[in-house]
Amino acid sequence: LRRAALLQAMAQAERIDGKYDRALELAEEARDIYVEVYGPEHPSVAYAHNVVGNVHLRLANLEQARNTFEHSMSLLEAVYGAEHPIVAEQFNNIGIVEASEGDYEAALVAFRKAEEALLRAWGPDHHSLVEQRTNIAVAYAELGDDEAALKHFERSLAQALKEGPNHPSVADASGNLGVILKRLGRHDEAIEKLEKALSILENAFGANSVRTARTRGNLSTAVADAGDLERGLELSMQALADLEAGLPPTHPEVISSLARTGAILAELERWDEAIDYRQRELHR
Repeated sequence: LRRAALLQAMAQAERIDGKYDRALELAEEARDIYVEVYGPEHPSVAYAHNVVGNVHLRLANLEQARNTFEHSMSLLEAVYGAEHPIVAEQFNNIGIVEASEGDYEAALVAFRKAEEALLRAWGPDHHSLVEQRTNIAVAYAELGDDEAALKHFERSLAQALKEGPNHPSVADASGNLGVILKRLGRHDEAIEKLEKALSILENAFGANSVRTARTRGNLSTAVADAGDLERGLELSMQALADLEAGLPPTHPEVISSLARTGAILAELERWDEAIDYRQRELHR
């Protein structure tokens, strides 16, 4: 069991660092050890399935992620009951899969169920609500209700700040808030939030991690929309290089980054380069 715990810790570290193929290999090996020791229906096996499911999610293996999370939920419900906060995490995971598949109404229902369970269990000030309020806000944003999204992002940031001003959860909340502020046309505020998020993530995970690259990409769009196309292009190209280094070439985030970079090049009227990025995007 010590080996399984070590493998899980290594898998989590590789996932955070963006090395998803290696993370999946480690997570599956740890899960297999737990199954062998405890049998297939033990809660520890459910937790091990969650680790595997989260890596599948990062790899955009959505069907495998959904199956894994649903299996984990069934195991945990059988042990703890449907109202337990541990089960709430499964609603959250399934909601993330729904959102990744583009069904934001279903995702919002799942996120709300998770939030209700956590509120009953822990009260309104528990740190676990940061992620829930963020996910609810993202779902509202994708459904086109930017004002509702802004409200929930602000609540998420206020909750995250209780962990300290430079906690990674503050970076996530600030980054999300920056994205919605950009959509609302509040460019200066958006850039401020995204730059704060980028600074925290660079210090926590390194300048070239996948997690940092995502925020740098969002910042590039905000900067470009504010009129600084050259800086926006520089940020976008760096984000793309880091995403390509850390993700499979056909990953949706890589393709989206290619499209973003090509769009900025087109705005700069650098047509040959813009066409090249468009072709790279289409051939993934």
